[in-house]
Order: sequence, then C-alpha cells, then structure tokens
Amino acid sequence: MRLIYLCRSFDSRDTGVDKKISAQVQCLVDHGVDASICSFSVDSVVQQHANKRVKHVPIPITKQSPGIIGKVKREHQIDRALEKLILKLKAQDILYLRNPYPFPGISKILRQPRACKIVIEYQAIEPSEYRLKGKYWYLLIDFLFGNAIRKYTDAIVGVTDEITRYEVSRSGDHEKPHVTIGNGFDVASVPIRQLPAYNGDLHLLCVANVNRWHGLDRLFQGLA
Repeated sequence: MRLIYLCRSFDSRDTGVDKKISAQVQCLVDHGVDASICSFSVDSVVQQHANKRVKHVPIPITKQSPGIIGKVKREHQIDRALEKLILKLKAQDILYLRNPYPFPGISKILRQPRACKIVIEYQAIEPSEYRLKGKYWYLLIDFLFGNAIRKYTDAIVGVTDEITRYEVSRSGDHEKPHVTIGNGFDVASVPIRQLPAYNGDLHLLCVANVNRWHGLDRLFQGLA
C-alpha cells in the first residue's frame, strides 16, 4: 500500500500545520506504510527539501489575478494537477487530502471513476468558520458542492468527534468509513524544558481586553 498526503505549499521548516503533516507521515512510515507528501505549490519559486518524501508540484499560474477571479483560476489549475495525479495512482494507493476547498472542480473529480481510494481530513465545521471569517463566497459554494465532496470520498478523518460526526452526516452515509485523529505533534522533536531557577517572585503579563474566554480564572486556580 502507498499513501500520498496531498497539501498546499508545504514547508517543513515553517508552520505548525506543516510540522503536523510531517509527523503524521513519519508515523505512518514508522508503522511500515509507504507514505509521502505531495505539495501543490503556487509560489513562483518551488522550495527544495532534504526530505526525499516531499515532492513539490508547481502550479503554472503566470499571473495572479486579484479577488475571486484569481482564486477561481488558481483552483482550476490545482484541479487539473489533481486529476493528473489521480490517474497515476493504482488500486492499492490512497490519496489523503487535507480539507480541500469546496470548488465545483473537486466535486466533479471525485464523481469520476478512479482506481485509488481518497480520504479527506477535516479540521473544522466549515460553515461556522466561514461565517466567523466573513467568507460568504465559500459559504455559498460549500452549500452547493460540499455534500457531494463528502459523498464521493471513500473515507473521512476528523480532528474531533464533533467534526467527524458532522462531516459523515453531510456525506449522507452514516456507514462511511471514518475515524477521529486529534491534532498533535511529534513529541520527540521537542527537547525537554529545563525549569529556570525560582527566587520566590512571579511576574505575569496579560496583553488583552480581558474577557472570560481568556481563562485567567483558571490560571489563578492553577497557581493556588
């Protein structure tokens, strides 16, 4: 079995998301799975990494248009690259997608016959997140095409039980294979912290317009 973790603009030196992806793939490798990372990059310069398990696929966008038009052009190019990748995969292969944008192209691709299995990982209940961020365009296309994306994927992964249940329900098939895998990181990549010497004084600074969700009451209880 071969598993390809598909993501966007992967940079193994950069964000917590990229570190999580690296840890997931490495864990699969440690358990005997032939796993690798495939990154669709829209950057003008594709970075090279020492990790041989990371493959960058440049997306040929000659000029980035602003606003919605630019996003549509970018998604169209990404969908074309995704189709080419799927055609190369065999029945024993798994393509693992990280929460693709609900554009009509990905919905069309998932409906088409394919040899490989496709698994999608979700990190949020999208409509709630789109409303909070004011992304009403995404809210509309998720309403139009989101259910089909969930229906035609082979399995679903959620980072919380609530998210998993929500995504499976939108697929229309409560028997669809699914699992919850919480967010985390490779603990072996972080050295054990050495506690500094304590001289009896403790100085704390909170930079915020204090609200109950900041949890200062929990901080005080913990100190006690």
